[in-house]
Amino acid sequence: MRETVAIAAVASSALLASLLQTIMTPLVPVLPGVFDASAAAVSWVLTAALLAACATAPMTGRLGDILGKKHVLVGLLAVIAVGSVIGALSTSLGGVITARAFQGVGLGVMALNVGVLRDTVSPQRLTGAIASVSASNGIGGALGLPLSATIGELFDWHGLFWLASILATLCGVAIMVFVRGGNRRTPARFDWAGGVVLAAGLTSVVLAISQWPEWHAPVCAPLLGLGLATLGLWAWLQLRTRDPLIDLRMVFRGPVLMVNLITIMSGFTWFAIPGLVARLLQSQDGSGPGLDLDMITASLVIIPTGLSMLLGAPLARRLIVRFGTRTVIRTGSLLTGAAYVVGLLWMDHPWQLSIVAGMVGIGSVMIFTSAALAIVGAVPVHGTGAANAVNSVLRWLGSTIAAAVLGAILAGIATSYDGIPVPTAPAYHLSFILAAAAGLIGWILGAFLPRHRPLPQRA
Repeated sequence: MRETVAIAAVASSALLASLLQTIMTPLVPVLPGVFDASAAAVSWVLTAALLAACATAPMTGRLGDILGKKHVLVGLLAVIAVGSVIGALSTSLGGVITARAFQGVGLGVMALNVGVLRDTVSPQRLTGAIASVSASNGIGGALGLPLSATIGELFDWHGLFWLASILATLCGVAIMVFVRGGNRRTPARFDWAGGVVLAAGLTSVVLAISQWPEWHAPVCAPLLGLGLATLGLWAWLQLRTRDPLIDLRMVFRGPVLMVNLITIMSGFTWFAIPGLVARLLQSQDGSGPGLDLDMITASLVIIPTGLSMLLGAPLARRLIVRFGTRTVIRTGSLLTGAAYVVGLLWMDHPWQLSIVAGMVGIGSVMIFTSAALAIVGAVPVHGTGAANAVNSVLRWLGSTIAAAVLGAILAGIATSYDGIPVPTAPAYHLSFILAAAAGLIGWILGAFLPRHRPLPQRA
């Protein structure tokens, strides 16, 4: 019974972290009026969290390996709580952006919860526990959209920050009380220099990709080049460091490398639900295939993403036990790709797009669960936190690429309706094709995974 409660506590932290990724998204269109700010300035409400998450997750993951994952996990939940209070008390856009940066740092819990489970859960329950956490990583993101839309429409955006603060506090207390263990330490020196260089490189790359539609190539191309060069320098330094921040030989090992590449594709297909399908549902129907739904209704149409992940987690666990991670991760990738083919052919009514959302949810939970188990099974216990941190960053990177690419397509292939740019049918068709292609690429990459990987054991 205690182990079940412990799993639920860890899964709740994953649910909260994924909730924070999307909880502000539906409110971005209305925040310029609230703060009398430009749309570009308000976009930093989302960008700040993403940059903070990518820059700090590898460091917090490594700190979890060195200091104990449970300690660092609780610390990150405290960071979320503090940042959320800052947001709840803010009356300016700068305060909200600061709060979102704190929340972004806290997103590192997504890289630690699998490691905590590996250290604390019995081997026979580990697959199911990781499936629950993997599902939570997606369910929160799906629920964040309707929750945010409802609170934003009926109450005030400050309530979102108060809610996040309360949930973070409850999760932290639950983990401290019910999770026994999870504080396995690995004696090592923390590579602060490597952390700073990696953070600089990742920040440059993510900033260049996320702001490309706004800043364009003359600014973003050099920034991207600088980021890639910095990451190259960081890799060179890591290979010559006694206690590296991330063991690159481990990360680029065959199975781990393939899983990480698949994760980038899954980040792309996952983001296409809020970034593409939700946009289609809310787009005005005067021109193109838009369905002209309000924010709350559109969010409810895509809620099958989260519900299907909740229901699909036990199925993913059984399939992994029966067929192995390779088969399940390929099936999930193929299913997400097929979902966007369905959307390409079938986008005339909300219920059709609900089917697309449900298919993506089931496919995603299969990918997320298989990826987590494949990584845990391929890396030593002392590297679990860092390896999962890299995987989380790459998923966010995939979503960032999707946001930039799909955003550019929908903005670039548009027509004017009542003075408002509206994406045309070809824009949506091309976007659905790219999302389907990402799923197909994930399926192809899965062919290079080992046919049978032993289920991870607790060391």
